[in-house]
Amino acid sequence: MPRMKRGVRLFGRRRDAGGVAVIVGILLASGVLLGMTALVVDVGQLYAEREELQSGADGVATAVALDCVKRNVTKCDEPGATATKYANANAKDSLTRVVTVCGDAVLPGMSTSLLDACSGSYPDNLTNCIGSLPPNTRGYVEARTATERNASGADRFLLPPSFAQAVVGGYSGTAVGACSRVAWGSPRTGIAITFCTAEYLTATSNGLNFAPPPPATPDESYERKLVTQAGNGNGNGNGNNYSGPCSSGPSGWDVPGDFGFTDPMNADSCETLLDQVYYPKPGNGAPNVQTCRDFFEYVRLNRIAVGIPIFKLATGSGNQGQYELEGIAAFVITGYSLANLGDVPSTLTGDSCANNEKCLLGYFTNAVTPLAEWDGQFGSAPSFGATVVKTVG
Repeated sequence: MPRMKRGVRLFGRRRDAGGVAVIVGILLASGVLLGMTALVVDVGQLYAEREELQSGADGVATAVALDCVKRNVTKCDEPGATATKYANANAKDSLTRVVTVCGDAVLPGMSTSLLDACSGSYPDNLTNCIGSLPPNTRGYVEARTATERNASGADRFLLPPSFAQAVVGGYSGTAVGACSRVAWGSPRTGIAITFCTAEYLTATSNGLNFAPPPPATPDESYERKLVTQAGNGNGNGNGNNYSGPCSSGPSGWDVPGDFGFTDPMNADSCETLLDQVYYPKPGNGAPNVQTCRDFFEYVRLNRIAVGIPIFKLATGSGNQGQYELEGIAAFVITGYSLANLGDVPSTLTGDSCANNEKCLLGYFTNAVTPLAEWDGQFGSAPSFGATVVKTVG
């Protein structure tokens, strides 16, 4: 068989030479490649810009909400400086337009909101806050942010394209926006131990005297001892037992055989789900011992405020007992002596529970309780200082 000549084979291999260049030239001339580049790059820029704006809106809404919850009247009433600070801090170019900060913030003792009401006349798209307010919301903040850059005129509030302007003549950019909603209310859960209203009122001078919240260190005079089980007085057996505001009362007031621990939410929790009625754990030992031991020690060492349920009425006994919820207080545990949980002195005063008492040491305050379980709604009981703050839209 005759062999193919070398020159013919080389020529055959070169018949497609330059084909790719021709195709690229056609696509480029027709704008297809430029359009695809504009789609990928410019749309990517929009997503990146919106991510920055969303982070800024989240930061603004959270910061203003915390100012309101902490009863910082000046900052809650005039949130402009706080909004600018947190919005710009989340932008790579340190520029973000704060369109509005609005909401509902009626603080204790006030009859009107410190924040302007939200108009609700915003586009129903990604620039709008999603969802609705959870049940039992006490207050909320909405923050809306939008593009701002170092430019003049209307272009100052537009995100300029990198490639699209070459495809669509005169296109100067897009206004990008974001929205965040942060709300607050009473927690639906509290630490699995409870005290009566009388003890709370005695400890807080009828709900008027609270220690400053963490991270501040309060004066030692704010520390209170909440007794869950009396000891033997001075230890000499003469019956000098503790007598406090919850130690006696009308028939049906106490739960016989119960010393303050409540039924936990589940086998891995040291918190109780708080509805209008909640239930005791019979006996004087803590539930879920290792979980509660770790929980109590963690909040004590880190000075974290926890919600403590306050009951107005206790009836029944043992497994048939129940508490009627009055409110949820914020309490910072400094020390304790509790069955199965150990005996540790106060981090504030160095005091301990004396004479075999089972007690909590700590102070009442107005604070956010960050460890409260969240199931998408706030509690219906009044807050006696405990508040949960959550992003809800």
